[in-house]
Amino acid sequence: MGKYIFATDVDGTLLNDQGEVHPETIEAFKKAQEQGSYTVIATGRAVIRTKPLLNKNPYIDCGVCNNGSAVYQVKKDEIIYLAGVNPNHYPTILDFARQHHVTFKLHTDLDWIGDAENKNEKPTPLTSELDQKIRSFIQENPHSATLFNGQTPTQLSINGSEEFCKKYFQQFQDWFGKDSSVYLTNSIYLDVNPKNKSKWTGLLELAKILYINENHIVTFGDSYNDLEMLLNAKDNGYPLANSKIELLEHIPAKIGSNNTNAIAKKILEYLQKE
Repeated sequence: MGKYIFATDVDGTLLNDQGEVHPETIEAFKKAQEQGSYTVIATGRAVIRTKPLLNKNPYIDCGVCNNGSAVYQVKKDEIIYLAGVNPNHYPTILDFARQHHVTFKLHTDLDWIGDAENKNEKPTPLTSELDQKIRSFIQENPHSATLFNGQTPTQLSINGSEEFCKKYFQQFQDWFGKDSSVYLTNSIYLDVNPKNKSKWTGLLELAKILYINENHIVTFGDSYNDLEMLLNAKDNGYPLANSKIELLEHIPAKIGSNNTNAIAKKILEYLQKE
């Protein structure tokens, strides 16, 4: 029996408009695990922000986090693959965020630092003291891949309006594209990640670890940062009907919206092939 990796984006894909997973998708994940396949969420979120979702949904095996910068395995409770973004971009992006009064986040392999977008979020506050420690260490150690506390930065991001992020997307690519990959996520985030790392490359790393052929990676997504994993999965890549326009400009929708059982139906189709 062939084993698959079923990988889905989170917001606008796995989660419906009420922030819940369709009950049929939960059952499809369970059946996939029972048949020896693997269920994965592929997200721009940091590992620490992904764990609550993983804990809430027991039939998910792994998280490909921060657009492929980190791969987390639930059963082992450990990061099994890690890539770091250039820490030297931290001051530039933070100063830009402060200048334009938008939300800033620094993600690491162990933490989530910055501003809260709503009252339910609890990042480590970026105090003046912590900011100075980070800046001083970067200035004194310009070639270090870690921060002063040994943590590896996996993503630097800002959160603004759709209009704002679209306006500055190209500028971020010009500023950071030489050694980083820039993603427009859910139309409201500008994410700066390690160069040539994406949800797809994270899935490839996971496939190597699990001994799964890349032709058996099935992907679902709705946003621009899902584009690479959808295109590279070829016939096994499924954009949803509610996908963002930035994604639909490159690849048409193949299945129903995030408010339907479309993901569950497609997973069951693959399982029934075996």
